[in-house]
This record gives sequence, structure tokens and C-alpha cells, in this order.
Amino acid sequence: FFFKQKTAYEIAQRLVGSEMCIRDRASKYLVRRDKLSMKFSRSSGAGGQNVNKVNSKAEVRFNVETCDWLPLDLLERLKRNYKNDITNTGDLVVVSQKHREQHFNIDDAIEKMQCIIDSVEDAPIVYIPK
Repeated sequence: FFFKQKTAYEIAQRLVGSEMCIRDRASKYLVRRDKLSMKFSRSSGAGGQNVNKVNSKAEVRFNVETCDWLPLDLLERLKRNYKNDITNTGDLVVVSQKHREQHFNIDDAIEKMQCIIDSVEDAPIVYIPK
């Protein structure tokens, strides 16, 4: 018997609530894979013999200081709201080790990064008292 490999989209469809960012509108600024740097390492937790051999944990990062594909006001909100996720060198780091396969973790980390960018996409509304 041959089993069909599930895609990241099929897995994401099963996730609900806080495990997945559910966007109700299209994003203005999409994460560009060519501007990201990726590192892989061994994932922690259960996995049997596979966990000792395969680098499935994905770490995706981009430098907020030198970013040229996002507007400056969005980058300022990103620095202010996610200052604990930005390293001393200015890299925004997102890690995923949810899945047992590397390409699923890459997609998950990029989805998390897209959710972060979407959360700071719109400027906060300023109310002026009457």
C-alpha cells in the first residue's frame, strides 16, 4: 500500500484556535522566502531513533535593521511589539519543531512569521478625546 504524503496545507487545515493564525483578509506584505535565512537542527522531544539522525527543527530569521521589503513604519512597530523576539544583531527569529519533517516545519515557521507581520501591518487607531 502507498500512503499519500500530507502537505503542510492539509495539516494546517486540521489545526484550530491558537495553534494557527487565521487571517480574515489578504496580507499586504508577504514574507519573501529569498530574504530569509534558515538553519536546521535536531528537534527535541519524542521521536524514537529518527530524532537522533534528522535535523527537522527549523529556525527562520531575517534582519529587521537591513530589511528593504517592508515599509519603515511597519518595521518600527515590529521592533516595538516583538522586541523580545529580536536578537542583539537585529534578527527576528521564529522557530518551529511541531512536525517530524523539515519542510513542514519550514512552512510552519514562515506562517508564524507572516502572522507576526500581519499583526503589525495596520497602524494603531488613535482616538482623540472630544
